[in-house]
Amino acid sequence: MQGRIITISRQCGSGGHSIGNELAKRLDVPFYDKEIIEMTAKESGFHPCRYGV
Repeated sequence: MQGRIITISRQCGSGGHSIGNELAKRLDVPFYDKEIIEMTAKESGFHPCRYGV
């Protein structure tokens, strides 16, 4: 499955995180959630915004 990206749009509390995590395990691909935003922000020197905190 090299070169493909799967995105899951969801609302808070809908279970999208759990579904995405399980899908990644079954497809044997990396799973990223807010971690990818934080990692990208850190590498680029920007501060990640946090909403709903």
